[in-house]
Amino acid sequence: MRFKRLLLVGLAVALAAPAAAQVPQLTVDNIYSSREFSGDLVSLRWMDDGEHFTRIERGENGVTDLYRVNARTGIEQLAVVGADLVPPGADEPIRIERYTFSPDGTKLLIFTNEARIPDVRQILARRALRCLRA
Repeated sequence: MRFKRLLLVGLAVALAAPAAAQVPQLTVDNIYSSREFSGDLVSLRWMDDGEHFTRIERGENGVTDLYRVNARTGIEQLAVVGADLVPPGADEPIRIERYTFSPDGTKLLIFTNEARIPDVRQILARRALRCLRA
């Protein structure tokens, strides 16, 4: 009986070791500057016509394309080819992270290379507290 318990514990440890080795290191840099912790959920945005939605799809090469999909038929139309979004002086296309259409649907604003900007009020409040403590 004791041998079976030891065998089960040893087996559990042996199976857990590879899983623990695959966990990415949790650092601020990994969270905000890489896509390592980004979700795989599909982000859909409904068009104003109520019949279509748009979605971003990242290809194997890392380039992001924007598709327009008919919700009724499922027919997809490539709306923005990500490989065409190469800024002047750059070698690689930008990555579509978020986007928004103009009210009339004729223009597209693409957000890329986003960075979190701290709330200025919080920074000033912290500085004021430090000054008061000093």
